Amino acid sequence: MLLNSISSYRSRFEGLLPAESPQRVPRICVSQPLVPGKNPERSAIVTSLSLHGFERISEDAYLHRETGILLTDAAPRNVRIVDGNPVPFDAIAMMATDAVIEWVLSRGC
Repeated sequence: MLLNSISSYRSRFEGLLPAESPQRVPRICVSQPLVPGKNPERSAIVTSLSLHGFERISEDAYLHRETGILLTDAAPRNVRIVDGNPVPFDAIAMMATDAVIEWVLSRGC
């Protein structure tokens, strides 16, 4: 839901898949539309995400201070730039914890 909230991309939760063995947990099944284009350079990802309020806090990780959304694994393999806008399709979006915010502030970001 968070990833969908920050772009026009739409991931859908399809359901849970049974565990493959007793030592494993069930898996989440999602579907995602194909996003055309090539893998962008990291600099293009930094630029496009910054236009939407995300600041780079480490390689492939971005924080939106107003919303508290932390975007990780926003690597070139997981993002496309469509009409100048970032489309993170396999990045991980979550709410930043207090510990993450403290870490960012301690680094002077």
